[in-house]
Amino acid sequence: KGKKDLTTIVGNVSGINPGESLKLSGRWVHNKKFGEQFQVETFEVTVPATVHGIQKYLGSGLIKGIGPVMADRIKGREDADFYFFQEEDPEKVLNSLISLCSERIPKRFGFHPVKDVQVLTPMHRGTLGVGNLNIELQKTLNPDPTGIIHGSKTFKMGDKVMQIVNNYDKDVFNGDIGWISRINREDRELTIDFDGKQINYDFSELDEVVLAYAISVHKSQGSEYPVVVLPVMTQHYLLLQRNLIYTGITRAKKLVVLVGTKKALAIAIKNNKPQRRFTHLCQRLTE
Repeated sequence: KGKKDLTTIVGNVSGINPGESLKLSGRWVHNKKFGEQFQVETFEVTVPATVHGIQKYLGSGLIKGIGPVMADRIKGREDADFYFFQEEDPEKVLNSLISLCSERIPKRFGFHPVKDVQVLTPMHRGTLGVGNLNIELQKTLNPDPTGIIHGSKTFKMGDKVMQIVNNYDKDVFNGDIGWISRINREDRELTIDFDGKQINYDFSELDEVVLAYAISVHKSQGSEYPVVVLPVMTQHYLLLQRNLIYTGITRAKKLVVLVGTKKALAIAIKNNKPQRRFTHLCQRLTE
């Protein structure tokens, strides 16, 4: 207690997950060669506060329903920064996500539906995958009937898009998010506003960008958004992991909204196995 020096752990300890902390109990001993050392007798791993909060929430019986009274229930919890809306059917989850992003959250909290709200999802395919979510959210958030078609994608003025490869010539990189600010059909050129930088793309270069109303949790790593909306369903079973939920909810700076089932969220919180990797690397290096 009271020692704030950089600490080196000597010995073996299983992997510590993102956001977890160690609480160590033991005693300080003096080593003639290395000086003061803390001899650990017992330790416990503390899960991230956000995950711990969700665990308490799951056990509290306060899981919110979804339907006609959803707006009233949000209104009744004005000071909260975390909401969970129970819904079993993927199509109804989709409809709820669209309603939350386009109407409920902007109306109740004043966030911009495109610039402030980010949908994150574990999957790329299916009703609640990145592809379908972007198509459906684009229809609602940017209903402009005009646009350009590039392969299977349609780009419109004002669309939220993401760069998916590094382009050093344009000074834009994988994961950068911007908004389409100009479409010039005559010159076959499109301009994207990346945080004030106007970057031009020839139509032939549009394989480098995708719609970004919804992105994968994996793609969101390292980024932050005012609001995160995250579907959590048992259909995502193979991807329901604690680190995925932790990554998703910690991308939000002000508000997190989860839509799905209590069962799926409980599975994810309990599933910590993918993060435990026992490679015996030290042993192999010495062999």
